[in-house]
Amino acid sequence: MDIRFASQRPEDADVLGFVLTKSTFETFAFPLENPEAARETAKLARFEGAAGQSFLYIASEQGRMVRIVLLGVAEGDTADFSKAGGELLAKVQTCGAKKIILHAENLSGKAAAEVAFGAAQRNWRIDKYRTKLAETAKPSVTEFVVVCAPDDATAVWQGLEAVAAGTALTKELVSEPANVIYPESFVERCLHLKELGVEITVLDDKQMT
Repeated sequence: MDIRFASQRPEDADVLGFVLTKSTFETFAFPLENPEAARETAKLARFEGAAGQSFLYIASEQGRMVRIVLLGVAEGDTADFSKAGGELLAKVQTCGAKKIILHAENLSGKAAAEVAFGAAQRNWRIDKYRTKLAETAKPSVTEFVVVCAPDDATAVWQGLEAVAAGTALTKELVSEPANVIYPESFVERCLHLKELGVEITVLDDKQMT
């Protein structure tokens, strides 16, 4: 899944995501054709912006039907933003949608990057050995675009993106079966880390003894 930042919403969005605190839910000006519908529909589901809350509904936007997802973070702890990003992806990962747009005009640069980080973490899967996975169970999302975020969001994301990539590599190394990852292939999978300054030392039987 490609994660990037943009100044405005692409026209081919399948999912529009909004991360809201309890104090901003009532006053946030949703950049939607029918902003009050988002608020009133969410209220019917008792959504109020509490941490861990989420709500999805489908509406017409710019001439096409899109999924609109509201996610609560209470008063906005760092962990709540990353969890919201993971929940946003989880809600639509296999629904057929391809492009998620996160509206971040109400978020700080760090918060917007943390939401993207949560989505990146949730996106990791290892399906290549699953021979009976139904088409409807396969991930469909290919893009996660953060729009209208403060300028510093991209710089914060660069650091978090590296952490996400490192975490994904670790998950891959420990999830592969023993006939795929063994001492020699483990080293081969890690050789590219030398470019980052990681030192790799391989010991033979004599040295280990």
